[in-house]
Amino acid sequence: MDNAQQFSLLVGAFMPFILAIILREHWSETRKSILAFAACVAAGLAGAYVTSQLSFANTEQVTTDVLLVLGMAYGTYREFWKPTGIASAVNLTIPYKIVPKNAPSLPADLMPEPAPVAPETPPTS
Repeated sequence: MDNAQQFSLLVGAFMPFILAIILREHWSETRKSILAFAACVAAGLAGAYVTSQLSFANTEQVTTDVLLVLGMAYGTYREFWKPTGIASAVNLTIPYKIVPKNAPSLPADLMPEPAPVAPETPPTS
């Protein structure tokens, strides 16, 4: 096992954490799977580039790097990140849309109605 493969395994081990930041809980499983696959392939290609292995003459090594990232990401997610709940906790702590500071905390249709105010009566003297 060379340094490029070790680097790919290390990247793959932390991909579930990175994916927990990117992917949203309310997205469909298909969408999350496709994006996770694409991110792992991109990470494998980036790892091959960083270790100077990315070239058309070296497709076997590049394929190995990508597959190591995919396999390690899947394995560590299934055996560590998911059972411990870390991935879900990370995903839930990151908001999926930016809310301005002065915006209400609830959507407008869920905001409670303001309390009725009694009409003012002129003072009698």
